[in-house]
Amino acid sequence: NIGRWDDNETAIEANTTSIASLSSEVAGWGGNSISGPGSSVWQIYAQNDESGTKGGWSPPWDPTGSGTTPMYGSNASLYILNTGGDGQKANVTHEGDRNLYIGSEAGGLGNTTASGEPNPEGYSNTFIGSNAAYQFILGNRNTFIGHAAGYSFQNNAPSTRNICIGNESGTNLMGGHSNICIGTGAGPNEYDTLDFRIYIDANYEGNMGGDCGGTLIYGDQSGSGINKNKLTLNADVTISKCIVAGYQSGRSSGNLIIEGDIILDDGGSIKEAGGVEAITIDASGEVTKIGQGDPSDGQVLTWDNNKVVWSTVSGGGGGGGLPGGITYDNDIFDVTGHIRASQDITAFYSSDRRLKNNLIRISEPNEKIKKINGYEFDWNEKHEMYKNTHDVGVVAQEIEEVLPEIVIERDDGYKAVKYEKIIALLIESNKDLLKRVENIENKI
Repeated sequence: NIGRWDDNETAIEANTTSIASLSSEVAGWGGNSISGPGSSVWQIYAQNDESGTKGGWSPPWDPTGSGTTPMYGSNASLYILNTGGDGQKANVTHEGDRNLYIGSEAGGLGNTTASGEPNPEGYSNTFIGSNAAYQFILGNRNTFIGHAAGYSFQNNAPSTRNICIGNESGTNLMGGHSNICIGTGAGPNEYDTLDFRIYIDANYEGNMGGDCGGTLIYGDQSGSGINKNKLTLNADVTISKCIVAGYQSGRSSGNLIIEGDIILDDGGSIKEAGGVEAITIDASGEVTKIGQGDPSDGQVLTWDNNKVVWSTVSGGGGGGGLPGGITYDNDIFDVTGHIRASQDITAFYSSDRRLKNNLIRISEPNEKIKKINGYEFDWNEKHEMYKNTHDVGVVAQEIEEVLPEIVIERDDGYKAVKYEKIIALLIESNKDLLKRVENIENKI
């Protein structure tokens, strides 16, 4: 139990093939040593705190009962180090307290003072692994675990609260605060001093390009405004209900809840599981694609009782997903049935002379007027929309005798009149009457 010093002995592996033993007392207390074939390159010692108290511990606690104070307390440090494969002990001077360094060349052996000796400084740091924090100079409350984890931390300004877990994790970080690197090679692609970054990755070869590179998960809390608290996922995300063996209690809903905007950086798309783009938005915010496939001009979005699809709607009777009686073919929209509107329906009929041939004035307009009548009447039960209502109008059969062009017979067999066309007949009739009045006036 490294860190607890009593009458027991603790085994320490000195290299891959040899075992060394650590005796019961701390360095400087008579008897701390490492034995075995690999022991010559290892150093283990306990650092005093700044007050000079042996082992960094203060009375009155004395578990040995001898009146002396072994290394227990909040300010003690423990270092188990060597210089690697050159057969030299790591004879360094560490300044600080509450540190734990374990591993070949762990904790600042790559930097030296003006006199040429390493002199890392800080407190509450934990460096475990060969070359972990190899170039470390100054910092507090950092945790680096794994071969070469936090290798390049070398700033003279304190680096604090950084966590690097995994072989070569955070190797390109030179300093900073509150960074987290988890996974083999996780961290920025280029050497830099950063704050409040998160790198989670398990593929060292994939961590390339830019600040977040190919990192599986990248977080940045160093910005402000819309760029603050940014999380980048360089992978597909699957959200499931996590039902295991039919057990559903406390499971996730499988829903993605976003209390804010979804921002596509320079455009993007939403894809279905097969990879087909369902909705695409370009860099200017324009929707450039909806649904599967590429629509052609004139197609509309319709529902095929299963999904939304692009269709060329024609033929009526509900063809192309439209309700029965409605047809659409390019720029023509026909409805077989009623159209109801709570507000005005505004439209204009084409009437340009340049669109018309064989212009002939209506003959004998007054004689034709005599054959039609205006009525008050009640709609009977046969009319679905107006049944049992009072109305005014004309009779289609009478109009058909004088102006058959404006009468049609619908699919249900009933006749209908284009009322607005009667205006032309009324104009010519009125002109004929005016002419007769003028002739009478001239005679008088």
